[in-house]
Amino acid sequence: LILLILEFVYLNPKLVTYLDELRIDFGKPVVITSGIRCKKYNNSLPGSSKTSSHLRGNAADIYIKGVKPDDIRRWWLAHTDGYSYCGTPNMGNACHVEVY
Repeated sequence: LILLILEFVYLNPKLVTYLDELRIDFGKPVVITSGIRCKKYNNSLPGSSKTSSHLRGNAADIYIKGVKPDDIRRWWLAHTDGYSYCGTPNMGNACHVEVY
């Protein structure tokens, strides 16, 4: 007997709303470089937290062509009730954004 337990995780609707507002304000597509992650993939990433918000659909790493990651971070902190960071060695030009 094989027991298969599936756990579904969805993007937080608040995250989707903020990403859409960000897209509208910058007038450019928002590229998600990392969204929802399974535990196995999350644990394989250098520097990733074992309790990452990516595991619960509350975070995304994003990129907007022609926009500096720090400009995305500043927008996120000014326009949302969430958290953001960028500039870590493993993120490249992406910016981490999350909601609570």
